[in-house]
Amino acid sequence: TCNDNICIKFHSSAENKIYEKYLKLNNNSLYKIIDLNPLQNINYEVLGGIIFMDLSIQHIIESSVPYLINYLSMNKRTRSKVIISYILSNEFNIKQYSLIKSVNGIKISNLNNFINTVKNNIFFINKKPFVYILLEDDNHLLLDLQKCYNIDKHINLSYNYNLSNVYHSIL
Repeated sequence: TCNDNICIKFHSSAENKIYEKYLKLNNNSLYKIIDLNPLQNINYEVLGGIIFMDLSIQHIIESSVPYLINYLSMNKRTRSKVIISYILSNEFNIKQYSLIKSVNGIKISNLNNFINTVKNNIFFINKKPFVYILLEDDNHLLLDLQKCYNIDKHINLSYNYNLSNVYHSIL
């Protein structure tokens, strides 16, 4: 029986026989939502005091947010998600543990994709740089990147994190 295994059936035309192969998927490289190892470098991006990260098992467990619990299931863990991990500023009306759906209409798959999409898709209103972020719950966030930069410069005095490379393209 297949149970928790993947059951692959193939037909050998030379032998006119059907073979079944059972595979147990336990290779963590298949799973994009993983446990964070505190000894590894943890990747994050901060824009306007909002910390964006790849969704991890720790986020799911610590948050106890019902919609995130689904991502503990192995079949939901094969695609990475970007999450608002923490909020250092009260400048934006946004919830911690929100999942990112798209940036300026471009679907987001992981943190590197998020960063590159933000960098390469800034739009301007009255010569001010903006980025539009749509969340999985269909709420949205319109970030004025100049304002975000000023917020991060101020917060950085207390938290001492690296300012985003996104700002290099607008300053």
